[in-house]
Amino acid sequence: MTPPHTNCRAGERTEAATKAVRSTRQFLPLTAAQKAIWFAQLLSPDVPFAIAQYIELHGHVDLPLLTAATQRAHRELGVGSVRLVTGDEEPRLLATEAVTVPVAVHDLRDAHNPVEAAAEWMRADTESAFDIHDDHLVRSSILRLSDENTYWYSRAHHIALDGYGAMQLISRTAELYVAAVEGREPPERSAVTARQLLGEDLRYARSTRRERDRSFWLGEITDLPHPASLGGGSAPPGVASHRVGAPVARRDGARFNQGGLRSAAEIIAAFAAFLALMTGSDDILLTLPVSARTSALLRHSAGSVSNVLPLRLRKVRTGTVETLLRNTQAALTAALRRQRYRREDIGRDLGTGSHDPAQFGPVINLMMFTQQISLGDVAGSVHVLSTGPTADLSVNIYPGSAESVPRIDFEGNSAVYGEAELTAHHRRFMAFLRTFTTADPSTAVADLNLFHPGERTDCAPARGAADRPPTTLDQLLTTAAVRSPDAVALRTPDRALTYGALDRWSNRVARALIARGAGPETPVAVALPRSAESMVALWAVAKTGAAYVPIDPSHPTDRIAFTLADSGAALGLTMPQSQSQSRPRLPEAVHWLPLDNLAADDHCRATKSGPIGDGERTAALHTAHPAYLIYTSGSTGTPKGVVVTHTGLANLAQEIRDKYDVTSTSRVLHLASPTFDTALVEVLAAAIHGATLVIAPATAFGGQELAAYLRENRVTHLLATPSALATVDPDDLDTVELVLVGGEPCPPTLVRRWAGGRAMRNAYGPTETTCSVTLTEPLQPQSPITLGPPMRGVRAAVLDQNLHPLPAGAAGELYLAGPALARGYHERPALTATKFVADPLGEPGSRMFRSGDQARWTIEHELEFLGRADDQVKIRGLRIELGEIDTVLSGDPTVTFAATVVHRSPAGDPVLAAYVAAAEAATVDIDALRARAHRFLPNYMVPAAITIVESVPLTPTGKLDRAALPEPDLGGPVPHRNPGTPAERDVAEVFADVLGAAGIGADHSFFDLGGDSLSATRVVARINDRWGTGLGVRDVFDAPTVAALAARIEEPSPDDARPRLGQIELPEKIPLAPAQAHIDRTATAPALYSIPCTIRVRGRFDRAAFEQAVGDVLERHRALRTIYPDGPAGPYQHLLDVADAFPDLTPTPREDAAVIDAVLADPFDVRAQPPLRIRVFEHGRNEHLIACVFHHISVDGWSFATLAGDLTLAYAARASGTAPQWPARAVEYADYTVWRHAVLGDEHDPASSASTQIDFWETELAGLRGDLHLPCERPRPTRWSYRAARLAFSLDPTVHTALLASAHIHHATLFTTLRAAVSILLARVSGHTDIAIGAPIAGRGHPHLDHVVGMFVNTVVLRTRVTPNMTFHEVVAAARECELRAFAHTELQFERLVEILDPPRSPSLHPFFQVALSLENFTAAEVDIDGANIEITPRPLDVAKCDLHFYFTERRDDTGAPGGIDAEILYSTELFDESTITNFVKGLRDVLARAHRGTRTSLSQTDRRGY
Repeated sequence: MTPPHTNCRAGERTEAATKAVRSTRQFLPLTAAQKAIWFAQLLSPDVPFAIAQYIELHGHVDLPLLTAATQRAHRELGVGSVRLVTGDEEPRLLATEAVTVPVAVHDLRDAHNPVEAAAEWMRADTESAFDIHDDHLVRSSILRLSDENTYWYSRAHHIALDGYGAMQLISRTAELYVAAVEGREPPERSAVTARQLLGEDLRYARSTRRERDRSFWLGEITDLPHPASLGGGSAPPGVASHRVGAPVARRDGARFNQGGLRSAAEIIAAFAAFLALMTGSDDILLTLPVSARTSALLRHSAGSVSNVLPLRLRKVRTGTVETLLRNTQAALTAALRRQRYRREDIGRDLGTGSHDPAQFGPVINLMMFTQQISLGDVAGSVHVLSTGPTADLSVNIYPGSAESVPRIDFEGNSAVYGEAELTAHHRRFMAFLRTFTTADPSTAVADLNLFHPGERTDCAPARGAADRPPTTLDQLLTTAAVRSPDAVALRTPDRALTYGALDRWSNRVARALIARGAGPETPVAVALPRSAESMVALWAVAKTGAAYVPIDPSHPTDRIAFTLADSGAALGLTMPQSQSQSRPRLPEAVHWLPLDNLAADDHCRATKSGPIGDGERTAALHTAHPAYLIYTSGSTGTPKGVVVTHTGLANLAQEIRDKYDVTSTSRVLHLASPTFDTALVEVLAAAIHGATLVIAPATAFGGQELAAYLRENRVTHLLATPSALATVDPDDLDTVELVLVGGEPCPPTLVRRWAGGRAMRNAYGPTETTCSVTLTEPLQPQSPITLGPPMRGVRAAVLDQNLHPLPAGAAGELYLAGPALARGYHERPALTATKFVADPLGEPGSRMFRSGDQARWTIEHELEFLGRADDQVKIRGLRIELGEIDTVLSGDPTVTFAATVVHRSPAGDPVLAAYVAAAEAATVDIDALRARAHRFLPNYMVPAAITIVESVPLTPTGKLDRAALPEPDLGGPVPHRNPGTPAERDVAEVFADVLGAAGIGADHSFFDLGGDSLSATRVVARINDRWGTGLGVRDVFDAPTVAALAARIEEPSPDDARPRLGQIELPEKIPLAPAQAHIDRTATAPALYSIPCTIRVRGRFDRAAFEQAVGDVLERHRALRTIYPDGPAGPYQHLLDVADAFPDLTPTPREDAAVIDAVLADPFDVRAQPPLRIRVFEHGRNEHLIACVFHHISVDGWSFATLAGDLTLAYAARASGTAPQWPARAVEYADYTVWRHAVLGDEHDPASSASTQIDFWETELAGLRGDLHLPCERPRPTRWSYRAARLAFSLDPTVHTALLASAHIHHATLFTTLRAAVSILLARVSGHTDIAIGAPIAGRGHPHLDHVVGMFVNTVVLRTRVTPNMTFHEVVAAARECELRAFAHTELQFERLVEILDPPRSPSLHPFFQVALSLENFTAAEVDIDGANIEITPRPLDVAKCDLHFYFTERRDDTGAPGGIDAEILYSTELFDESTITNFVKGLRDVLARAHRGTRTSLSQTDRRGY
């Protein structure tokens, strides 16, 4: 951009600036550092991940020479020649050998203020967007301020250049410039190319050093603390940030100029101590950027190499200065020694993602370069403008020199810190730095002073205005009765009462109560709803001097009974007798006096209605006596009674006079429940001014009803909780002059709605402190919301855990003191002693109240509320601030109210459930709201469910009634409806046959019944065979219910012209089926195609019956007696007689494990050998083990279940002396073979199925990279040996259930959700976004093939894009779409596709994918036959055909409910050790745990250990 007063002179551009010189072009992959930055940029596309700095030059500068030197330095160092281009999935670097970058010269000499114009130009450029694909990644400009003053500015995207590289670029440019000025050749400089950097990356990745580094960081990141923040948290980085800096005091500068890294460690230790004291944390986590240049080649590189590491300092606040310094030095040294290990790898190890900008807390930037530079006679100083996006705070430490002192800058995210706040933090730290460095080494860090001179008195404690003389409640209430007896005191919907009448009525009731023993130190209960009568009762009790105990009649009977029993009230006032039917059932232990009965009471009639004095009371009334006893919810679930005396009422009343702007003509709404102390504030606000108290109906809590009541009664003063106020539309409420909120945190959206056109204040005060202790000035819509300063007579202090006072900006617990403090908790001395503690800041014997609220002082000396400790819930060990979630959700303009609660899932696990109410005339978009939550919140804080509520349920006190919130919508059971049409009945029958389910209704979902991708293919095949339709697997996914799929059957569709199975004449020689064609028929070593199992027989073994059964199975399943010799036209299927294929079943007299393993591992040559081997091992008369091996060319995994069933059926029949009764079979494997060839057709025929499939896969797999680059212990070998091992693990039923639920949401399968989880894991560990996984599919596309033994299986490549900003559910959705595409194109064999598409490969690299995943359908089977227990167990060989193979097997309990998932990983031992696979399992568990919790997991936001 070009600012005003800028003249880009053509004469001051080099000719090459307008024309790039191109030569050889190279496309290179990104290095690990560049890939990390690219991911981060994807997450925040609007925020430039760039660095910027300028050199202020004083003296005459030859601009053309500086321009030429800059361009040459760019070329030499290879940074100007780098561009980012997007390939098929991931970007690559385009490097050209010769590119001249433009250097613009901006003349600002004519500007009114050249310095300000230059600063504005650089600020605008620094904050401008950076198109990483179209823009030059490194830019330079020259700004002329005067003939002797020049700014040399540069900005670079972090992908091209890091801070170290930027300084090298500056240094080389200066070297070239000086040489040009002096007319000599500059020293030679050989550039480090992008390819060399990539090679250095690969060397480190394969080195033992990386493993040592990883081992160190694994130990360092165990149980990382939550990052501490001076601003209370972090936020997504914004374009702009605030920056403030200052040099270290000159008297201390020499101290830091001498020590190098040791001095840096001292500053870091000081900041860690500062952060610990300001936040109350003990373990401090900092982010440490490092150059990562640990080799000579890297040190000569100006590219992007830098890294970011966690710097963890333990026991900071509880240690001494000496131990902290020692620990910091050790931690810093250890981190720098292992600085090559990438931040992204640490993220994977930690399981928290790779690119969260706030992952490790505040950033410590050690700017280890000289800030002074010279261009010959021209002196220059380096000024860093930006080090990149800041999520929280960056502390930039510049070392000093002989001529200068060190400098420390703070750079803060403007969404977290205001400019004044950041300046205050910086100023305080600079003062603390001197305190820390001059302290005795043995000084405890917790004892270090944080205050500026003279500041402590403002905070320790902070004091409100001077106390007013104390008075009693009855004197305050009757103020207006004396001054204005004829003024209207109360107004209800059906009556009005003057102050005089109210005074007289309450006097009579008071005398009746006194006559019955009411007086000081005695409680009197009042069980009345909000009404004129409740006001009479309050006045009457106050006049007796008794303690007023309000009872809400709407409360549960048990709570009322508890309150009355605990308070000890023996006397009470209740509803008039005329309202007895609506009167609650009250405990008989209390003597209840209905108000209308008292009107006829002898005492009331006989006594006067004049004022009551101490002479009439049972004892003299003093301000130290209880004024009221209010019960609040207790943390243990038991209400606690707060005894509040009269001593703080005078100060409260004066604050109301000073701040509420009430006059005698005002109308104050009485909205609060009598059991909420705000009700007393409402009453006092009216009474002390002679104003009218407008009593809201007992049913009015909020919404349109309350708004209408406010308008009708011309209410001027409204006190409400934020929850209640959020339900009211402020439009047309012009009479409301003051809105006062309290009782809950006030969200900014509420202020923006209500603060315009009227005064709005925020009040704060626990019940234990006489209603309110702080009150703000009128709030402004865009200003921060605080609690305000202390009110009159209040002493407030924010203290740390050692009860040390804290200054502005430091977080701690709020303690309160002064006359407003309650006496304590009624009859709860232990609790009172815990909460009302000795005041170390007050007079001897004084007390202070522990509020339990976290707070801090602002720089304006107001209190900022940070939350309650009990709002910090933990779910699976993760700390969660519910209020933070509410703030984010309510920040959406369509939302007027938000509340988040912890809900228990059906499995009993805690999940977050959010509730929102729509703003007036707005529609809430749940998906957009969820996206907003993902943007601003860590993943674990994103609600699992967001529910829109029509109205906000409130308690009688006006607070959110969390118990009344509706259940979050997590889905529920489907009501049963019988299938009605023939198509529905057929679909239900097919579902039942395929899934083994019964009682299937028209609205049952295939996936709810346990269907998956493989069984979906069988459903489609059966329906197409029955109905002659052409349904595909996608139809089952898109229409998963019986009724929906039946509707698709009944839709007209073109005739299926495909060949019919079983209706094709067989040739004399049957060729191999497509699934067999690529299987090696020789005796391979290892036995790549063997499928072994064992059959253990315990008990009576009928050998003859077994031999007959084997013969029966061989007779029935021809594939078991087929060999595959070569012929003139190629290999073919040759069927043997049963006798020729019959195995030797002679028992071996002992069971030898080694022999059995050898039998199972012995390969076949199926050109001449039958594909079945059986050996019987005898271990005594009643114990036999039978080892069976099948060759894959004749048997697949699906065949196993059929073979096991038929063998046990035949054995049972022969043992009983009969032959097995087989169901008739329509086709043989030979029929399938010729049918499959006919279905595929000629590959060269564009209309054939084979050609269509080839076209699809050519597009689907285009650009798929060859190697996933999984982290492994050893480099990939030149040839594959197939050596493997297995690691077994399991997933519990709750995770199993959650995965099924997630699958149901997306009309997907358990296979889909498991593959999505594995894809996220692979994306994490590899850093790639293009994830391909191989999966075997049954390949039985026709129901007649379900029970045919043979080789049908194919492999399908499932390719899913997994980017860092995708959620778990988005990955599931993408995986589902991928599967729908792929499963519709599975007829062409995978091996044939490889031949046709010919991807890049090597003898040790599996084509297209390196990871496979299987959801197994056969496990160990057990059956009892004729006194024998027979157990059939698969015994797969440890043969690795690719890098990793994930196997999952679903378990169900006896009721069919999810019983967990058994799993194992088969891995190549040529690449991996078991420790790495164990970490893969940890990472997978993390992803699956998040699916179980229902949170939205993404690559950039995770929080558990593992990859």
